[in-house]
Parts: sequence; C-alpha cells; structure tokens
Amino acid sequence: MGVSPIHFFTCKEKHGRDAHATCFSNLKFMPEFIYDPSISPTPGLIQTIRMNDGQAPIGTAIWQSATASDDGVAQILDFNITAALCRQGNGKQLLAGLVAQILAYHRSRDIPARRLWILLRQKRHVIARAFFASQGFTHIATVKEVLRDEDGLIYVRTFD
Repeated sequence: MGVSPIHFFTCKEKHGRDAHATCFSNLKFMPEFIYDPSISPTPGLIQTIRMNDGQAPIGTAIWQSATASDDGVAQILDFNITAALCRQGNGKQLLAGLVAQILAYHRSRDIPARRLWILLRQKRHVIARAFFASQGFTHIATVKEVLRDEDGLIYVRTFD
C-alpha cells in the first residue's frame, strides 16, 4: 500500500510540508494498488492497475506504451470505477496511480513522458469526458463513426 509520487507532489503543492497528514486525514482508507506487470525498461508495455481498499475492488485501469515507440506517448485503454464508488475521489486516485506508473516507465527508459491519451464515446461517456477534462485532459479530435452509432473523442494530457 502506498501513495503515488504524483499524488504526493500534488498534495505538497496544495498543503505544503505535511502533505500526507493534511491530504489524507479525511480518507476512510489508503488505497492499495496492484500493478500487473510491474514496470521494466523493455520497449512496449501493457499494464493493468487494480485499486482496492484492502478487501473489495474499487477500480481498474489499463494503459499501454507501443513497442516501437520512443516518443513518450501512452494510451489509456480502459478506466473504470465500481459504480457504487463513483464520485468519491476514487477516479482521481486511480488516475494518479496510473500517471505515476507511466512516468516511472518512461523514466526507466530515459525517455521523457510527453502525452497521455484516451478515446471516449461521445454519447455514453459524458461523465467520463467531464472527469478527464477536470484532470487536465483536452479534447483534441473527433473520429466520426468509429464506434457504433456514436463518434469517438480523443482527449490528451501533456506532461511537457
């Protein structure tokens, strides 16, 4: 169990020196992250991140970095929080854990992380679109008719 480096630095900016004491004093639990596989410097990675409260699953994220890629770009393939646990800050914690893993992966390869992107559904992902926008992602493109009966929206977050 631990706190992602990204979350720590965000807390430190917000709350100063006693980042964890201030930021986590209101949490009911410290989330546990399970990373499969763990980070290695080999080119190409698809990683599943499971977040739980020590007993029950809270959310899952899957991301990838292409095998023949030295451009510092990663894609979120899946991002899901258990419905009953939505809108409680769990998405932010899972995303912070995901970003920390992406940064660690690129650091292990001596490649600066530059972009993180996700494809969202225009109609069914209205809440997800608002969430990712609130987390620094920007809608940069619409792919017409890529999905059945709806467009795909590409959202990107930059690290540089």
